[in-house]
This record gives sequence, C-alpha cells and structure tokens, in this order.
Amino acid sequence: MAHRIKDTAGLCCPCAEREGCNCGAPCTMVECRTRGGTATLVGFPEFDDPLIPPRKYLTKTLSGTVVTDLWHDAAGTDPVTSTPSANSTSQKPIPGFTAMQVTTADPAPNNYARVSALSWARLTDGRTIVRVSSTFLVTNPPYPGGGWTLTWTTSGGGASSASPYYRGLGNTAQGGNTELWVGRGVIQATLVLHVPGYSSQSFSFRIDGDGASIPMRETLTYSGSSTIDPDTLAQTDDGEVSGEVWDPYAEELVPDSADELGSIDDATTRLASGIFAAAAETATTHSLSGNGATAQFGGYSFWRSVSSSSLADTLSVEDTEANAITRLLAGSGGTWGAWTTVGDGLGATCVPTSCCKSTWEPRGAGEFSFAYQEAQYRVTSTGNTPGWSVTMRVRFYRKLWGAPVESYALFAEETLVRTADIDGKVEATGDVPIEQGYDTYLQACARINT
Repeated sequence: MAHRIKDTAGLCCPCAEREGCNCGAPCTMVECRTRGGTATLVGFPEFDDPLIPPRKYLTKTLSGTVVTDLWHDAAGTDPVTSTPSANSTSQKPIPGFTAMQVTTADPAPNNYARVSALSWARLTDGRTIVRVSSTFLVTNPPYPGGGWTLTWTTSGGGASSASPYYRGLGNTAQGGNTELWVGRGVIQATLVLHVPGYSSQSFSFRIDGDGASIPMRETLTYSGSSTIDPDTLAQTDDGEVSGEVWDPYAEELVPDSADELGSIDDATTRLASGIFAAAAETATTHSLSGNGATAQFGGYSFWRSVSSSSLADTLSVEDTEANAITRLLAGSGGTWGAWTTVGDGLGATCVPTSCCKSTWEPRGAGEFSFAYQEAQYRVTSTGNTPGWSVTMRVRFYRKLWGAPVESYALFAEETLVRTADIDGKVEATGDVPIEQGYDTYLQACARINT
C-alpha cells in the first residue's frame, strides 16, 4: 500500500517514494505544535578569563581581612599615631640614671623636688616615649615648689622641651608619672630638676633607635555573601564586618561593625576608593591588594593606604542552561501552541514554517541567552482498511545549529504499529528529539501491512 502527504490546506499531495513507503491510497498528515522562546542565564558573570560559553553564578561570597595605614598627609609621610600612654606598657630604665633631688633649707627645711626614676619605651609605630617619675613636697605655701624640664633633639632635626611644674599642697607630697613623646630615631636629651632660688641638678642621656615610621593601623575582617533570586532577579546582601577604624574626632581606634555587606564593592566603599588593585584573578575568584596610593574618605582630614589585604569575592552556585530552560517553560514559553498541519519536506527544503522542528541554540563567547524550542508531532494516516494493522514510520533528521539545510542527515527512526479504527484512521504522537547545538525535524509515512 501507499501514502500521500497532505498540504497545509489538508489536501493530499503527490506521493514521494521513500524507503518503507510507496504510493497508493492512504494519505498521511503531519501536525505539529511547539513551545519555547529565548532562555537567559542570570546572576553574576565570571570575573576574568571567562569560559566559552560563559557562565553565571547565583552566589558571590565575600571574605578576607584588610589592614589600612592612616596618614595626616596625602603623600603618606606623616603618620597618624596613638597617644603614648595607651602604648607604654614596656618601660626600660635609662642606663646611668640615679635618683635626683633638690632639697630646701630655708624657710621650710626638708621640702624637696625629686625625680625617682627615668625610663623609656619604643612603641610599635616607631615612636619613643620617656617616662619621668617625680615627687614634690612643700609644707609652707606660698613656697614656690619645684619642677623639672626635659629638652631633647632627634636625629631627624629640631629640638623640643617639656616643663611640667608641680606645687606641693600642705604636708602631702604629690607627683606621679609623666610620659612624653620625644620622637623617632636617635634621641639626645637632658633632664633638669630645679627649685626656684635653690640649686638644680641635671642628667643627660641618649636613646638609639631605627627611626621607623609605622602609622596607626585599622584592621577590618569581612564575611558575607550576595545572592540573586533567579526567578525575581532580586539581590540580597547578607554579611558583616568586624574590627577597628579610626575616629578622627576621638583620635583613637573604635570598634566597627555593619551588616548587609555582600561583596568587595561593599567592603571597599567603607574605606576609600583608589587604594586597591586587582590581585590574581580567575573566572570565579576576584581578590584585591593595595596599589600603594593614599586616599581620603568622607572628607575627613586623614588619608588611608592599604598595608595588606586578603579581600576576595568567590562565585558559586552556577545558573545552568537547564535552569534557564526550566524558568522559560515555567512562564509564557511553556504554553503549547495550537496543532498546525505542516509538511515533512526533505532536508534541502525544511524551514520552520513547513516542518515540525525542535531547536536549541548553542551559546558563544559573551552570550548568555539562547533560542530554545520544543516540538511535538502528531501523524495521522487515513483511508486505511478498518481493523487492519498499519505501520507508521517516523524518521528524524538533524544538523548543527546554523549549518546549511543541505547538511541535514538521518540520525534516528521510530516504527510504530497501530490498528486502523472503524473510520480507517490511525494516529501516533510523540516528541521531536531536542539536543543542544542542533536543529531537528521529522519525516513520517504510513504503510498498510498485508
């Protein structure tokens, strides 16, 4: 027996001989319906050297610690420093010093001015401080009391002096420890103890040092993530920072904390722009180091530079093409179109309007969207003898997406056996195979089994 192919008006077309089918009375009609559209990956793109095709990720994780140096000037030569008393926990005696005392004889015997100890400490920022431990006793006000003067020069040039003055109250001795920042490098100093109208004593000393100029440092540690909802495209930042930052009003380091920090952009905007440089990067990791520059933040009269940084953003949870297709089919792209009569033309003539075709566009460099179309076929053979067995043969041809139509080639075949109903009609339905990077269409014919 044979078949004929109906045209789009439903009329039987002239028969085309094919293997397994020959011309005769029965007529085969192919109908098709499709669904799909354009599917798109969403999320964060790769940082560097993206793959082909490129990827996108739904989560960006922030981690790392930044240490910043603080400066009074844009050139980064005048460091912001802490107060000496906050750092002078390790005092060293100044060699050769013994207690100094000036005692009065008249009109109030046994009144005195005394320096009992002289010590120094090198701070972590390179500064040197000197501690003077003194006591004063005056029993007959308005006796002028006593005092001391410390003068010094540094290897950096310049001279400075400090002259705390103490007066006794009644019969109670008073005094204490006084700490002075005397500079960096080599210190040459002289301490003079005196009581007005009486003799004075002095002691000269030297402190060697390397003159290091290390500024106050902030240390901030970040952790958090940014996530993108693939359905709504809403971005959620969830993270925190902990550590200390410089308070220019209190002139000290104060605790710092914040949430909703999800990325390096959030972290760097809390410090200053222009002081970071991209470190080694991969497609999924973006890290920052310092670039050696200084920058102001928020108009404050201090500058920052990066001492060290392990800040990094890491991408994870890839948004796949399968995910994009699922979203497409969950929306308007998932509605099947109406059944439409089509031809099953040869590869050389097959075009979307005349064939039942599936397609899955491959993505190239920089492309995140692709065409995706599923197809279902319905093959109907009429004019058969009721109750007779009918073999329906469905063949699938495909070519690489974008290749010329002449390259269609047979790659799969289905043979379906049906029994003609009382009207002599048989029907078979199924899916046109779909594979990434290919266009696929079908041919169909029916043969009455004798």
